[in-house]
Amino acid sequence: MVFIVIIGGLGSIEGPVIGALIYVGLRPGLSDYGSAYLIILGIVAVVVTMFVPDGIWGLIQRRLRINPFGIQRQLIEPLGSGPAGPGRS
Repeated sequence: MVFIVIIGGLGSIEGPVIGALIYVGLRPGLSDYGSAYLIILGIVAVVVTMFVPDGIWGLIQRRLRINPFGIQRQLIEPLGSGPAGPGRS
């Protein structure tokens, strides 16, 4: 499950779905390698994390500027928590 979410992307509905499709696509091709397929999946996860930290869906979303479901996690800062902090000028 962690592989699926890392590959697809965190914070969206679409990311884990795409990650699951990638995993289901890779599994039959890598099953011939025995238990080494786990190492290969780990390498794929590390490479995707290094070069596409938002996951595959994050890359697609940035390139095509789409958001089909309109649901995404966002950080909302409380009032007065800017760079100076609360009560500081």
